[in-house]
Amino acid sequence: MENVFGGGGATSPTGEQPNQASKEEEMQQQKQRQDDFKNQVLNQILDQQARARLATLSLAKPEKAQAVEGMLINMARMGRIGGGKINETQLIDILGKVGAGGPTMFGNSNNSASPSVNFSRRHTSMDDDDDEEYNKIMEDL
Repeated sequence: MENVFGGGGATSPTGEQPNQASKEEEMQQQKQRQDDFKNQVLNQILDQQARARLATLSLAKPEKAQAVEGMLINMARMGRIGGGKINETQLIDILGKVGAGGPTMFGNSNNSASPSVNFSRRHTSMDDDDDEEYNKIMEDL
C-alpha cells in the first residue's frame, strides 16, 4: 500500500523518519556542547559560593538565572571581568542590578521596592448628609 503523504521511506521503530531522528540527535548534541561551554566559562569566572548561589537561583527563578548567566558570559567575552573570580557578594550586586533594571510584573520599570496601591475614595452627597445626621444624634444624647 502506498503512503498517502508521499515519501514512503523507511521508518525507525519509533515511527520517525531516520533523517528527523538524526537532526534531533544533532540538536541535542549542540545543546549539550553549549551547556558544557557555559558551565566551563561560569566555573572560570565564579568562585564556589557564587556558583552555588547561581545554582540555587536557577532552581527558584530559572529565567532570571539564565539572564544572569548570559550577562556573565558576555562580560567575560568582552573582558569586563577582572583577573580574579566573582565572589558571592559581587554576584549579589549583579543580581540586584538585573532585578532592578528589568520590567516589573506590571510592565513598567519603576525602581520602587514593591508596587504600591492607591485608593481614591469617591465622596458622594450622601456622605455629608450622614455626618450631619450623626452630629444631631450625638448632640441629643
